[in-house]
Amino acid sequence: MTRFFRDRTRGYHSPALTAEDVRDHLDRIRDGTDSFIPADPGVEMAHLLRSTTQHP
Repeated sequence: MTRFFRDRTRGYHSPALTAEDVRDHLDRIRDGTDSFIPADPGVEMAHLLRSTTQHP
């Protein structure tokens, strides 16, 4: 048995994202502490847009 679902984590945002950023922040990217399952694409996009303004 398995459970497959798509959720969003807080992740990591950088305007000048590099492969090294991903490597260095992988734990933060994968951290599911505040993850959620968006109800629809609009909710997901709103969350994405909000999160890019909240992360330095």
